[in-house]
Amino acid sequence: MIRRDQCNSRPATDRARWTASQPAQAVVEMAGALTFLLLLVIGIVDFAPAIVRGAQLTQAVRDGAAYARSATTSTFEIRKRVVNSAPSIYGSLTDSQITAMTDSQIAVTCAEGLTTTSKACSSAVIGDSVAVTATFNYQTTTGLFSALLDAPVEITRSATSEIR
Repeated sequence: MIRRDQCNSRPATDRARWTASQPAQAVVEMAGALTFLLLLVIGIVDFAPAIVRGAQLTQAVRDGAAYARSATTSTFEIRKRVVNSAPSIYGSLTDSQITAMTDSQIAVTCAEGLTTTSKACSSAVIGDSVAVTATFNYQTTTGLFSALLDAPVEITRSATSEIR
């Protein structure tokens, strides 16, 4: 006759070893899960404002392009319109600071008709097109992803409109 304690296929020492390793395995799994969740939260904290700034910059260049339809010769006024449309990006800049802005920050370009043949905005006529492009270097909140990318995140938006 077989006794009940002899029916187990594993000796008692193997069962003890197997159950003793479970807490260690749980700690390793928890560490991996927490690392992943922490990176996910830091990514959300870092890049959610970048998405918002991208949307604000899109609206600002659209506003600048809409203004440029009727006032293409004044690139200063177009840039000023873009800056004033996105105060959370540019802050409150003075006229002299807006004048000092370069094309790498806010560019205003004109083209013949709807082609890509560039022309001076001062000689643009009805039917030509004007493009407003703005670039913003976004610094991440924590700096972790900026360090990994070895640069700030560059956000560029552009809008084109036909001159009327």
